[in-house]
Amino acid sequence: MELLIDFLKQNEVEHKRNFILSRASYVRIGGKADVAVFPKDEQMLIKLVDYLYLRKIPYKILGRMSNVLASDEGFHGVIIFTGALSQVKISDGYFTAEAGASLSYVIRRLSWSGFSGLEELYGIPGSIGGAVYNNSGAFGKDISSALLYSRVYSPDEQKIRVLSSYDMKFSYRESVLSSEDFVLLSGAFAFSTIDPILSQKKINDVVEQRKRTQPTGTLNLGSVFRRENGVSLAYLIDMAGLKGKRIGDAEISEKHAGFIVNRKSATAKDYSALINLIKQTVYEKYGFYPKEEIEYL
Repeated sequence: MELLIDFLKQNEVEHKRNFILSRASYVRIGGKADVAVFPKDEQMLIKLVDYLYLRKIPYKILGRMSNVLASDEGFHGVIIFTGALSQVKISDGYFTAEAGASLSYVIRRLSWSGFSGLEELYGIPGSIGGAVYNNSGAFGKDISSALLYSRVYSPDEQKIRVLSSYDMKFSYRESVLSSEDFVLLSGAFAFSTIDPILSQKKINDVVEQRKRTQPTGTLNLGSVFRRENGVSLAYLIDMAGLKGKRIGDAEISEKHAGFIVNRKSATAKDYSALINLIKQTVYEKYGFYPKEEIEYL
């Protein structure tokens, strides 16, 4: 690890040892990572990935940790945060955004400029990279519906590749990024023109709907489970009588049973125990184990 630290210092890469993951987590859960690094641009990200990949040092690339449950034991390896890779460029009929850009910021910026296409996803707290990785969606719209192409880096081939929307192999909450060892650098997305006032209204309507139906303002990781055959797991969890169930300080939201909130000092163990309770209960009542939408670290 000392050689890695020397490499980071020589390349003037911001980094922190024994980084407390709970401080970056949307649910305020997680132990320490050996090292957290914050590359300032695409070139440094690629150089860093090459260094770690060739030396077989475990690493994980994260944006905003908005749907990631970090272990209480932390992560033995390197966490790469992409927040500094946040450039957005608007062109004729499409825009490009780097992986670390905030999804909601990008949507709001487009709206101000009179461009439309992803308003339904406003309020999802993740990055562009995380949204593409998971094919994030809300209110009937997935980000894959707007993606034209992605630029990814392949550490195995040591080259940048351009993948079309078809090449991305999008499906419900999945993409090629979840099965191949690619690093998302940026994405290009289509948009249409719209009166900025109408676009802002669409965004405001989405915000109000979230406030009415979701536990906004609480510590949570968003929707925990994927839909099953088009049926919301929140409905099944509610019908199973689990709404409000609590283990430690982790609680199934009274407002929306698809969310698990940290009431104060929940641990990953609490959170996971509640997830396992839901999975077992759903299996006993409905005959299948639901699949998580969140990621584990």
